[in-house]
Parts: sequence; C-alpha cells; structure tokens
Amino acid sequence: MLRRIQELCVFGLVLAACAGTESLHVVDEHGAPIEGVLALSGVRSGVPNPCIVASMTSNAGEATKVDYARVALFKDGYHPFIDGIDQPFKYMDAPWGDRPEPRVMWSFRDSDPRLVHVAEFECLRPSGVDGTRLELPSELPLTVDFFHEDKSFRVTALEGGLIPSSRFYFAGAATTATHDQLRGEEVLAFYVLGDDGTPRFKVCLVDRYPMWVGIGSRRTDTLRWLWTEVDDLTTPVVLQLTEEERALHVDRIVDPSPGPSFELDGDPERIRIALETHLTPLDIPERLQSWLERIDKGYGVR
Repeated sequence: MLRRIQELCVFGLVLAACAGTESLHVVDEHGAPIEGVLALSGVRSGVPNPCIVASMTSNAGEATKVDYARVALFKDGYHPFIDGIDQPFKYMDAPWGDRPEPRVMWSFRDSDPRLVHVAEFECLRPSGVDGTRLELPSELPLTVDFFHEDKSFRVTALEGGLIPSSRFYFAGAATTATHDQLRGEEVLAFYVLGDDGTPRFKVCLVDRYPMWVGIGSRRTDTLRWLWTEVDDLTTPVVLQLTEEERALHVDRIVDPSPGPSFELDGDPERIRIALETHLTPLDIPERLQSWLERIDKGYGVR
C-alpha cells in the first residue's frame, strides 16, 4: 500500500511538472509529415523540477512537446535534430534564431565534411536609408549591404555570378539561373561563381538577433557569415564537429536523472526501442540507462 502511494505521488509530480504540453509537428525537407520520429522535449537541465516528455510522431507527423521546450528528434535515414540543430552525430547545421513549427528533418546526406569559416560581428543601425556596406572576407568577390528596416541583405557580384540556394547546409542550388545581385531577409544562402562559370564558394548571411543599446535605443544586429570553398552545385555542405562541440550539443538533451519529472506519451516498448537505437551512438550510457529504468518502472506512462 505504501509503495502504491509513493508511485501515485511520483506520478502526480510528473503531471504537475509536465502538464504544459502541446503538439509538435515534424516534416521532411519537402514538407511531408514524418511518422515514427522519436521526439524528446523538455526544460533545460539545471532548473527546478526538470521535465522531459518522450513520444513518437504519428502518421500526421505529430508528437508532444513541453511549452518552452528544447526538442531532440531522431529517425533512421534523417539527420538528427537537437535544439534547433540538425545534428547527425559528426556533422551539424549551424544554429540560428528560433525555428517555428513545423520542425524540419533533412534526409541523410553522405558527404565528406568541409572546412566552414564562421564569423560574427555587430552592425549598428545606420542613420541613412541606404543600408550599411559590410566588410567582407578578402577572398569573396562581393559587395554586401544590410538593411535594418526589413533585416535584409543585398549581395552584388563583383565578378562571375550568383546562384541562390534554399539554405547553406544540406541543400544544393535552388535554380540554374545566374544573377548579378540577390536580396533576402534574415537568411540568404547562395553560390559564388567565377568568371568561367564554375562554382567557387558557398556563402550564407544570417541576421541572428537584434539588440537595443544605449540611451537612444540604437539597434545593433548580430550578423553571421558562413562560407566554404565548393566545386559543384549539388554536393551538400556538412560540417564536422570537434569532440568538444559534439559534447556540447549532446548535453542539450535534457538529463532526466535529477528528478521524477519524466513522462511517456505513446507505446512504452516502442519508445524504449527507439531510445536504445538512437541514443546509444551518442555515448551517454548513464543518461540512457536512467531513461530505460524509468520506462521499466512505469514512471510517467500516460
């Protein structure tokens, strides 16, 4: 009887901590819903009563998330997605800003890692309406202007031409048409061609976030440059993580060990198999064992 009371108390704590859940929508790069994705969602480690919910997506691509959750998504054949990061164990997508629903998982690209240059700098709102001419890496034959009003970039080729891409990582050229100038809001990815028409670089410009500073409330935007050398328009750009970077992003999965706030939404055996399959390669045996023990004891099963 005492044990049953204790179990009910534990389950009550789970419901109290994980009560604020909502639907999570997962699609592939073409917008089609993905079924059978392991979805882990929870509050960041280190907060009182850390909470995590484990679920599997339905045939409509729907799973469960905590309101203000971090999210990790796993499915065979796709690059894992951790806290806004497409995280295929060794390769990653550079994180930027908030990613609204639906969450997009990209089918796995088997490609050698590339050296990707990353640089950030702050751009203060200009007094005029012509934008701000940005300082570029010397090897890129471009001029770039940034406009605060609509958070857009205008890129002009000084030689060769430009071909747009839907994103910097994983995606290739969006068209075969060459442009002298491109413009895009918040994120702009594109290829830079040489005078002979061959690809030389892939570049991405990102307005990561604005900040109001000073008495006059001047807005400063933190801009990010990404660029790498390329020799075609189809091989996807992927980035190899260092061991330190890999450990950092794996740690973004909420650790359920500090407390009982752990809940399953779905078939426990199916979730258990998915956890063993996808978390074992992350080399977090103690955390994984904590998950499995809680499932075996029936904690937080709806």
